[in-house]
Amino acid sequence: MLLAIDTGNTQTVLGLIRDGEILRSWRITSDGTRTEDELWVYVRLLCHDAGISIPDIKRTVISSVVPQMNAGLRDMSREYLKTDPLFVTPSLPFRHNFLEGRFQTLGADRICNMYAGLTAYPLPQIIIDFGTATTVDVLGPGGKYLGGSIAPGIRTSSANLFRAAAQLHGIAMEFPEHVIGTDTSSQLRSGILWGAVDQTDGMVRRISRETGLTFSTVLSTGGLAEMVSSRSETITITIPDLTLKGLTAIADEFIPES
Repeated sequence: MLLAIDTGNTQTVLGLIRDGEILRSWRITSDGTRTEDELWVYVRLLCHDAGISIPDIKRTVISSVVPQMNAGLRDMSREYLKTDPLFVTPSLPFRHNFLEGRFQTLGADRICNMYAGLTAYPLPQIIIDFGTATTVDVLGPGGKYLGGSIAPGIRTSSANLFRAAAQLHGIAMEFPEHVIGTDTSSQLRSGILWGAVDQTDGMVRRISRETGLTFSTVLSTGGLAEMVSSRSETITITIPDLTLKGLTAIADEFIPES
């Protein structure tokens, strides 16, 4: 059994994987002040809820973009699970040498997303993650990482707007009936959601023009991926658990089954 942990800026996803299949996954708030003992309480309770025996967990792999949580995750794994966790970093000697020793500050979550795409879907690829930030990563025909872009996430930018504008308030994240809104709520929803769709499609088209490539695979993942993908003209596949799939592929490469 593999415990895969994806620690993002806002939430941490814990997944239990057996034979490449994600059995269960849960989300908790990412909090850099949590100790290894507190993290252990979450893992123990979640495993109990799933009917999973703790001794069955033989491997732990971690993607983290919150350095303050790393020590607690490492110590929890070592002390309570008796496993030495693998942290995903750009310096790992990947079998698919897609980074070619460059991009040493690339986030672990983006590495996992690309590894999941690289090992399962046709190239070239664009991978879009709708998280706290919206990241775009590009893999060329041979699997080489060409680069990408980072923008404020949909919820992040919306929350900043609501804080800065006294007369604007939170909205339900659902598409309005028409692009041209007739009240403040529908106008906000149109601008935020249709704006995100057109930003996505626009970036994909710009990347295609700049590279001269036709992308057979445009993957999306993250909290609002399904919503944006439902209206996008360029996204081909949406995989909510793409990062966990990447963590699984990396664990299988670097941590032998015991």
